[in-house]
Amino acid sequence: MNLNPVRVLIVDDHALFADSLKLLLDRDDSVEVVGIASDGSEALDLALAHDPEVVLMDISLPTFDGYETTRRLHALKRAAKVIALSGYDAGEVGDEARAAGMVSFLSKDHVGLTVLGEIHTVAGR
Repeated sequence: MNLNPVRVLIVDDHALFADSLKLLLDRDDSVEVVGIASDGSEALDLALAHDPEVVLMDISLPTFDGYETTRRLHALKRAAKVIALSGYDAGEVGDEARAAGMVSFLSKDHVGLTVLGEIHTVAGR
């Protein structure tokens, strides 16, 4: 059992995807999922309540999109590292993601293979 797991917040409006991602992450004791948000407003509330180290942020969200949610998260002085999640490829979202303050990008098509490594990389572990 890892005594200091990386605290992760999942933000995705597709419940099946978010729940599946949580199940995948729950299998590894080096990560603790502190919440799942289905829109930008809920994501900010959960980030304030749980202070995650890493946020897995869908680009397309109701209320306000992942870019705006990331900007608002950083405006609240939260130090969480935000990883963009999208069905689009990095070339289509990369510049806007970086401008919003996202530090990395994962394609939803391959997230199962790469998410744990990327969480640890951006968390500096």
